[in-house]
Amino acid sequence: MQFHLGERLHFAGAWPSYSIRYRQPEIGLELQARFESWPGFHWWAYFPGMYYHYTSFGDCKMEWKWGEQQGKLDLPALHDHGWGKNLLPLRLPLRLFRYEVLRLPAGGFAISLWTEAPGGFEVKSVGLHRPDRGPSRFMDRYSCQVREGETFTNYAGRPCRVPRRWLGRQQDSLGEFRYEAERSSEPRPVIGNGFLYAFDFQGEWLGSGEKVAGEGYVEQLGNP
Repeated sequence: MQFHLGERLHFAGAWPSYSIRYRQPEIGLELQARFESWPGFHWWAYFPGMYYHYTSFGDCKMEWKWGEQQGKLDLPALHDHGWGKNLLPLRLPLRLFRYEVLRLPAGGFAISLWTEAPGGFEVKSVGLHRPDRGPSRFMDRYSCQVREGETFTNYAGRPCRVPRRWLGRQQDSLGEFRYEAERSSEPRPVIGNGFLYAFDFQGEWLGSGEKVAGEGYVEQLGNP
């Protein structure tokens, strides 16, 4: 598989290895990355012949150059891939799409997904934990309580509410993971009514008392 976005982005490879090259010559930025997937991946949507979306986890080796500075990084990473005949599953328009990725201290990840159709109809609100190379733990319920928000102008030039502080809860039949998060960067507008931004979090597994803290990022479309 190969994908080009002009002269800026080149993505190539096949499971389980991928290479990525990104250039932004106007600011002197160049990135070269090699992604090696861990065994197994998670399906968020699987509608044969219509729409598919999965996340795979792995290790990434990166070389970068920015002006006169350069360096190398080895770090855990994830790869999201969606494709199909329709831009949205089953032609269903979304009022809200919120995708939170938490980086766990041991090098793994936790993910929260919250989607709603017009009228507040919930499409999917779930979670996932992949703390290491072992199996993923699927959390069959996610809820988000926004405690404080701010308004920013999105890419389309319209005002949009962006959370500054929120409480996330993931639940399954065996327990509950709860985390408090606070935005740590200015939201970056992306195409349409979307934003990307970073956050810090503190979490706890209720019952066991196990606590974790770290950083993450959000992909947001719409007003939560």
